[in-house]
Amino acid sequence: MNDTSSWSTPFSFFTNDSVAFHSTWTILGDTAIHPLDTIIIKGIMGTNKYEVNFANDAAFTSPRIFYWDSSALIVNNNSGNLDTIARGAIDTIPFGTFYYRVRLLTDNDTSKWTAVRTLTTVKKVILKTPADDATAVDPATSFTWEAIRGAAYYILEYDTVPAFTNVTKVNVTGTSYTPAAQLETQTNYYWRVRCVTNSDTTDLYDEYHFKTYWGVGVEENTVGTWSVYPNPTNGVFQLNIESATSARVEILNLLGDVVYSQNNLSNGSNTIYIENLNDGIYMMRLYIDSKLYTSRIVKK
Repeated sequence: MNDTSSWSTPFSFFTNDSVAFHSTWTILGDTAIHPLDTIIIKGIMGTNKYEVNFANDAAFTSPRIFYWDSSALIVNNNSGNLDTIARGAIDTIPFGTFYYRVRLLTDNDTSKWTAVRTLTTVKKVILKTPADDATAVDPATSFTWEAIRGAAYYILEYDTVPAFTNVTKVNVTGTSYTPAAQLETQTNYYWRVRCVTNSDTTDLYDEYHFKTYWGVGVEENTVGTWSVYPNPTNGVFQLNIESATSARVEILNLLGDVVYSQNNLSNGSNTIYIENLNDGIYMMRLYIDSKLYTSRIVKK
């Protein structure tokens, strides 16, 4: 039999002509974005790549253009409901505030742009320790700061002069740095950190100030009037004192906070318990008669 059937009932359909931002990106918000954060949009199957534009003006006069390929597409199966997401890092833009938009490209067509939105990246590195205006800081202290996702490295600068005219400058890949040589005692220090990515360096920064051990009669233990063992300690150590009329001890964290103290220490061995403290470096101040001695305590 040679024949052709009648046509089926006609149906109409409409292909997506634009792409929208995913709800999770809206929840994340558009401020304090890190260079390694991602823009998340509602993906569309069959897309070859996504074009993302960033510009300093809403007219996109001179946009920065980059593309995500099809590997940016992710399909999530949430209780039978397919959620198609496209996401990609934005580590090609510098620090600042930008307008941005996204569109998708297929073999035969290009979609409309998303609505134009703005985002603001993080502006500076958040410094942690030594804290601003901290006093009695251990000369063996470490400098620490919060991470910026996508950082290639950080530039740490510290100096004893607030104008940073005799600065020590170090490139650091992590978020902490311990100088090879201890800092000077009884000395004011100033420090700051900048973040470097593959495309930019933060131009804003805080400058923190701190002071290492201070006070009349501060001495290291060179005369054998006291000793500490074991050091490093797992949380319990012995503090041995010789020929003291009065003695008391304080233990400080790197922020300069007193986290342990004990008065009326006796001559001979005194057991000190710091098991409740986090592992790390602490400064011990030991007051014996009219003098103040200092030592570093390491808890592991």
